[in-house]
Amino acid sequence: YEITGTLLQVAKAFALFANDGYEIHPVLVRGEPASSLPRKKLYSSETINHMRSILEEAVKSGTGHNAQLPGVTVLGKTGTANLLVNGEYIPSKNIYSFVGIVEKESYKRVIITFVKEAANPHLFAATVAAPLFKKIAEVMLIHERQV
Repeated sequence: YEITGTLLQVAKAFALFANDGYEIHPVLVRGEPASSLPRKKLYSSETINHMRSILEEAVKSGTGHNAQLPGVTVLGKTGTANLLVNGEYIPSKNIYSFVGIVEKESYKRVIITFVKEAANPHLFAATVAAPLFKKIAEVMLIHERQV
């Protein structure tokens, strides 16, 4: 039910799918120089392509359908979980997430949306985090393509 990882760790894992299995060293601030550390290929292209097809299908016809963008490839995965409070899962308190990759030609970005305790406790990540991802991706595509 639960996987523990920081948002940066999840983003770095998803970046493998955008970079043909090569690890990346995240740049957290725009304009910051990219790391000079060597990149290692951690997974075969066959494994990466298989996972990419699963993540793309999850957006096209699965729970990530609200993250779709016209003319852009989106791969991703939703997550809905009960919040852990004092060692107990509380069904009325939830965490909603969507981690995805936006690709168009050579443009590739990993975006994670994470919402803790939405106003309505009976929602799912597909209706909370995936639409938020879409809005963020749209703005990024508009602003970063103009640079």
